[in-house]
Amino acid sequence: MVYMFPMGLSAFIPPGSADGKWGVPLLVFGWIIYAGHAVFYFRAQRRKTIWILYAVLLLLLACNAGGCHQMLQGTPYGH
Repeated sequence: MVYMFPMGLSAFIPPGSADGKWGVPLLVFGWIIYAGHAVFYFRAQRRKTIWILYAVLLLLLACNAGGCHQMLQGTPYGH
């Protein structure tokens, strides 16, 4: 289930606009976002740029966790 990590980012899309056929493209797009961010982060050379990219990573992770929590509501895993 690790490969589904970025699906939490797609939880903020309104429910009527994304049906089952968008699951895989959204998953791939989420991984592209995280991979692209990693490339920029590890290539950054100035300290200010590194801190900005770190803040963006924290924001992405918070949105991902919130989206996962929203998607799991009503299941045995959601509280």
